[in-house]
Amino acid sequence: MNKITAKRIEGFKMTFSFNSKQMLMSDITTPDHVSEYPDPSEVLSMALASCMLSSITASSMKYGFPIDDLNLSIEPIVKDTPHELTGFNIEISMRGEYSDKDKQNIERSARTCLVASTMKPE
Repeated sequence: MNKITAKRIEGFKMTFSFNSKQMLMSDITTPDHVSEYPDPSEVLSMALASCMLSSITASSMKYGFPIDDLNLSIEPIVKDTPHELTGFNIEISMRGEYSDKDKQNIERSARTCLVASTMKPE
């Protein structure tokens, strides 16, 4: 794996680079500032969504089920007091008919991707 470099620009605005190429910016909305970039919980949500979709795609290739029009929406659940990320609302949608076994493979693939596995409490 390659190293991600984070650099503070100003305030809470950060830029992230991968292989020396800027790839993403993040920021935090505060009472005095509305962010135009994703906040850290949304960046984590993107990583989780990417990991889950990649894992489902690999499972599809291994077991031979179609994944036409595969979509995943994810929303971080953030508690205000104390300020903490408590989980995610995740919705996976795919067009087509799937057997119960295919559905189990899809669910297991999403649930056991590297990012999801890392975030499980011990």
